[in-house]
Amino acid sequence: MGLTPLVRRWFPAKDPNPNIRFLYIVIWLLITGAAIATLLLWRFRSPKHQWSAAAKRAGAAFDRRDWLQAERHCRVCLSIAMVLEEPARAMYEGHSLMQLSHALYRLGKMREAENTLRQALPRLRASFAGGHPGISAGHALWGDLCMDQGRYPEAEQQYERAVAADEQIGNVGMMIFALQRLGEVLIQQARWNDAEEVIDRCVKLEIQVLREELRRTGEQPDGSQIISMSLPDLYFSQRRFEDATRVYQQKVDYWEHTHVRPDSIDLGRLQTRLGIAQAMTGHYEGSVEMLRRAAETYRREWSVDHPRVAVSLARLAVVLERAHRAEEARAAAHGARELLAAKGLQEHPEFQRLSGLVS
Repeated sequence: MGLTPLVRRWFPAKDPNPNIRFLYIVIWLLITGAAIATLLLWRFRSPKHQWSAAAKRAGAAFDRRDWLQAERHCRVCLSIAMVLEEPARAMYEGHSLMQLSHALYRLGKMREAENTLRQALPRLRASFAGGHPGISAGHALWGDLCMDQGRYPEAEQQYERAVAADEQIGNVGMMIFALQRLGEVLIQQARWNDAEEVIDRCVKLEIQVLREELRRTGEQPDGSQIISMSLPDLYFSQRRFEDATRVYQQKVDYWEHTHVRPDSIDLGRLQTRLGIAQAMTGHYEGSVEMLRRAAETYRREWSVDHPRVAVSLARLAVVLERAHRAEEARAAAHGARELLAAKGLQEHPEFQRLSGLVS
C-alpha cells in the first residue's frame, strides 16, 4: 500500500470538517505514543535489563559490605540468567555465580561458596575462551577459600592459576594482587625463600606500573621516589621484622582512619601482619592490641563467625601465651577452636596447634 496513501487516508489534504482532521491527528499521536511506550516497556522489562538492575543492587550491597543483601540480589541475578538463551546464559550465569560465591564467602558459608565457584568458572571459561578478569578473580577467590580453611597447598595452586590467568590477558594490576596472595600462603608454610622470590616479583611489577603511570601523566619517573605497597611483605618474607613493623604501622594508621577504603585493601590482614611482626620483635603488648583489632575488623567487615576471626584469635592466643598471660591465652584459643569446629574445620592447622593451650 505504501506510506503516502496511508498518510492521505489519515490526513486528507482537504477535509471539509476541521474537527475530524484534528481527531485524526490526536488518534495518530496516541497510536505513536502507545507504540513507543510498548517498545520502552519491552526494553526495560527484558531479562538482560532486569539482570543489570539486580547486578547494580548487588554491587551497591557489596560496597556497603551488606553481605546478606548482596547474596539476595546475586540469587536474583542467577534466577534471571537461567531464563536466557545460550550463549548469553552461560556468560550471565557465570558472572552471577561468581558474585554469589563472593557473598557466601564473606558470610562464612565456605562449602557453599566453593561449590558455587566450581559452577562459575567453567561457564566463564566457555564464554571467554581468550581469557577474562573474572576467571583470574575466580581462582584468587578459590585460593582465599582454601587459605582460610588451612588448605595451603590447594590455595597456592589456585593463586598460581590466578597469576597465569592475569598474565594471559596482560592484566598486570590484578596480577600484583594475586602475587601478594601467593606470597602470603608461602609465608604461611614457612617457605621464606619462595615467598621472597614471589613478593620481589610483585614489588618490581608495582614499580613498573607506577613508572608507566607517571610517564602517561607527563612526569619523569626517574626523579620520583616510588615505594611499593608490597614493601612490608617483602621485609616480612626476609624476616626483617623491625622494618616490616615500621611500614605495616604506617599502612595500618592510614587505612584505619580513611573513610573510603577499596575492597582490595584487607585491613584485617594488615593488622594481623603488624601484630605478628610486633610479636617477632618482642613487642607483645602492641601485638596483643593489634591482633584483637584484627579480629574485630573481621567480625565487622566479614561475619562474626568467619574463619578469619578464628585465625586472628588463634594467633592472639599464641602471643598471649608467649607474654605469660595464660588465662587470656586459653580463652582466645577456646574461642578460635569453637569457631573452627562450627565450620567443620577441625583439620585446620590452627585448630591442631591450639590443642595444647586448651587442655
